[in-house]
Parts: sequence; structure tokens; C-alpha cells
Amino acid sequence: MNIKKNNFYTLCKKTTLSKKRGFTLIELMVVVSIIALLSAIALEFLGSARLKARNTAKNSLVLQYTKALELHWSDYSGTYPRSDSSICFGYATSETCYISSSYIGSDTITAEMRNYLPGDFASRTPVPYLSNDLKGVIYSCPTAGCSNYTLTWYLESNVTRCIDEARQDYQFGHTRCVYDLN
Repeated sequence: MNIKKNNFYTLCKKTTLSKKRGFTLIELMVVVSIIALLSAIALEFLGSARLKARNTAKNSLVLQYTKALELHWSDYSGTYPRSDSSICFGYATSETCYISSSYIGSDTITAEMRNYLPGDFASRTPVPYLSNDLKGVIYSCPTAGCSNYTLTWYLESNVTRCIDEARQDYQFGHTRCVYDLN
């Protein structure tokens, strides 16, 4: 009888220990919810960093445009490329960069600027606005003997500032930057 008691005691002890080894449903739900919360916070910071990186890249491209335009100015007797109307800098004549305003590119100006900006130098990163995208940089130099120009571009949201020389305002929930050589 003593042996049976010990076996029963051992069996009960094993059953009790096996229940203590696992996690309860509540514990698992708490861990999963903490992981989900941390993931959401990390994704928010990642999205914000991506937005700032896109805006910084566009500002950097505009600085390259200004340097290339200055090189053009020095090579062409103090004139910048002339555009009869505002155009999408780096876009072909068949392309639009601001759908809502129907700005198109210029094959002539793009060809002239290839000496200073190799490859595809157009800014194609979209800045969402309603059902349209505001992408690209608008170049304007409509006068004969063009001695000054204007560059206009949009940054996503109003988090990132324009380049130092540009003035900025806020339109459509985004930052509008205007670099005016005047």
C-alpha cells in the first residue's frame, strides 16, 4: 500500500508541475500586445524618417540644379536657359510633373542641361495632393537674355524646411519652396 501511495503522489506532483511550465492565454496576449505596440511606434518613426529623407533628397537635387544653372550661365555669356513658360526641369516635352497645373518638360532645356547634370536628373518623387501628384521642380526664365530664374518645388508635409536661400509657404498641407534668383 505504501508503494501505491508513492506512485499516486508522484503522478499528482507531475501533473501539477506540467501546468506551471506553460504560459496562460492572458500572458501570451499581453506579450503580443506589447510587441504590436512597439512595432507601431517603430513604424511611425521609420515613416517619418523616410519622409524627411525624400524631402532632403529633393532639396539636394535643387541645389544641384542651381549649381548646374550657374555653370550654364558662365558658359553662355551670362544667360540661363530660356523657357517661354514654366516647365518641369529635367522632363521631356511629352511628360507632365504637376498634373493639376499641366506643367510639361522641355526637350531643349533638358538637352542643354545634360552637360551639367548627367543621366535622368528629373525629380520624380511624388508629393500626393488629392488625386494628383506634385512631383518635379518647376523652372521659369521667360525673358529674352534670361538673366534670372525661379525654381519652385513641393516638399511632403510641413516637416522639412526648404534650402536656405528659398522662401517657403504652406499650400495643400505641404511646404512650397520658391528659389528666386532676382
